[in-house]
Amino acid sequence: MYLYEMNSQIFSKQSDLYAKYRPRYPDTLYEFLMRYVSDNMRACDCGTGTGIFAEKLTEYFQRVYAIDVSVKQLSNAVERNNICYSLSPAETIPFNDAFFDLVTVAQALHWFDTELFFKEVKRVLRPNGLIAVIWYGRVKVEDNEARKQIDRFYELMFSNFFASNRKLLDHGYRDIDFPFNEIVCPEFKSVYTWSLDDLRGYFYSWSAVQRYIDNCHKDPTEEIIASLASFWQKKEKVSFPMYMRLGRL
Repeated sequence: MYLYEMNSQIFSKQSDLYAKYRPRYPDTLYEFLMRYVSDNMRACDCGTGTGIFAEKLTEYFQRVYAIDVSVKQLSNAVERNNICYSLSPAETIPFNDAFFDLVTVAQALHWFDTELFFKEVKRVLRPNGLIAVIWYGRVKVEDNEARKQIDRFYELMFSNFFASNRKLLDHGYRDIDFPFNEIVCPEFKSVYTWSLDDLRGYFYSWSAVQRYIDNCHKDPTEEIIASLASFWQKKEKVSFPMYMRLGRL
């Protein structure tokens, strides 16, 4: 129970920033995913946060169910007529056996007990159903010096203030047992034009930045944003590499 409570507390603090500044997933990813979906009746998005991934699923499925452990995150979630949100950990999905055609988890699997979660996925998926694990990598910028500055900031946060389970994500979830018939996926990309304020907002949405502020009582983004000011025009192109592990029951 402690894991659920910890995750809820971590993401409650920055739920509004999460909704505003976290990258969205490209249409090409959803289109690739839907090639393999046998039926588009019901999908479940686990660890949905503010519904970033679930929102787009509503364009493809008759009904989308989305679960999370954070009341604050769900209070900031996008509203659509065919999304139903529930407060629940991913390890105990509150639905009947063989209920879903697709289960997704975007940028959240490293917070789960994967053994329990995958057991639940097998229970709630219909025969021939799919599971999609989606995540994105580090933000990329075109200026070499700016990229070095951002990489150093990542390393500072990662080495000291990201939770240890974050390593699972940074290793591309290669270190977990994925007990499904896997479908090979290409790499995807989301591209934006951001101001420095946008970049700062994205940094603020990190759980590591919130931990830094709580522990050190200072804002770690001030130095990195100041160092980028000489390289950053009003708006700069940024991109996120996007990845997916797709499996069939």
